[in-house]
Amino acid sequence: MNTLLKALGYLALTLLVLVVLVVVWFGINASKNTELAQPYFENNLATIVGWDLEPLAPMLTPSLLSQLQSEEGQRYLRKASRLGDLQSFERLQFLGASTDVDIDGKRYDLMGFTLLAHFAGGDAELDITLAQSGDITLVHDIRIRSSVMPE
Repeated sequence: MNTLLKALGYLALTLLVLVVLVVVWFGINASKNTELAQPYFENNLATIVGWDLEPLAPMLTPSLLSQLQSEEGQRYLRKASRLGDLQSFERLQFLGASTDVDIDGKRYDLMGFTLLAHFAGGDAELDITLAQSGDITLVHDIRIRSSVMPE
């Protein structure tokens, strides 16, 4: 019985150490990716949420561009434009990453972020996935949650 309790204790301790290591690793990774993404969003978020496809197109992966060029995508952009001009954003948070993902025949590292954006028409939570390959960063997905833009 004593040996069983020791084994369970060691197992619990090992699991605890593993959980702590995963939390620390995620924290370091989140901090690093947020530091890399912050300047990107500061420089490009106004264009991204300007909802004008012409200046936005070079910033998108081909698959997202194709989706936004569709009739449904155009309706989405018109609906999103109800938010008005971007005033500011805050709370950039790292959601997670995937490495070496095939998108449109190219390999990218994906990084997901969420942020609170303040628009002339109201606030919105944005989930944006960036696709990075070398020194190229493209937007691969944009999701909006806002009372100004009901589903």
